[in-house]
Amino acid sequence: QGQQALAGSRERVHVDQGKSGGGDEARSKYDSGGIPRDTSVSYSVSVVQAALLRSRRVSSSIDSELSDKWRRGPGIFVVIDVRGALGERIHAIQHLYDPKLANYLPPHLTLVGSSGVGPIEASTSWVRLREVLTPITESTTTMALEFGAPIRFMQTDIVVLPLTPNGPLRELHERIVRSGLTFQPARFSFTPHVTLSFFRTLTPQQRRELLAMRIDEPLVVDHLRLSLTDEPLPPRALFELPLGSSR
Repeated sequence: QGQQALAGSRERVHVDQGKSGGGDEARSKYDSGGIPRDTSVSYSVSVVQAALLRSRRVSSSIDSELSDKWRRGPGIFVVIDVRGALGERIHAIQHLYDPKLANYLPPHLTLVGSSGVGPIEASTSWVRLREVLTPITESTTTMALEFGAPIRFMQTDIVVLPLTPNGPLRELHERIVRSGLTFQPARFSFTPHVTLSFFRTLTPQQRRELLAMRIDEPLVVDHLRLSLTDEPLPPRALFELPLGSSR
């Protein structure tokens, strides 16, 4: 059943079948080979996986936005949307394997609010947010970040695309943390990722397909979007700041 569904969306979803090639590889317009299994990529995946294991539960923005045990009142999240062709591709994967996730929020990475630090206090004014964050975004250049291979959180059906928690993305995260804004507590170390499956119970075949996927396109980080979450209401977009003073 999973293979039939995958074939039906072959123009958007690529399952890496290794060196043997395969029909999906020939049909997908996104195929350009899997992510190189070099030391840096392996390290990135191992770091994220270790952090998730230490937390004993996934550090997902969806999790933090929906779980009463995790969220304590409203808060402001800082997210990076996955846009363009890459965003459409990941959204297609989400829709195929977890329609509820696909319909809840667009593909995104949570920079502030899910891991490393909790959400910004909801009472923070827009003026204060812009005053603090604009110098940070203006002095940060656009970055292109590679995804690691998908990882599964322990024995759950939560599957995420990890990014390295170090480097320029970590620096941007830390600058916001040290900015003087007030944050709610966080229970997880900084583990940046984009979630592929969260709500749905996957079949063994679907699980294998998700974990075999490779995303070759880099995530372009060129903006920060602020979103207010106040359960049970849907998240509300506040405003967006571009990266780089020339934009």
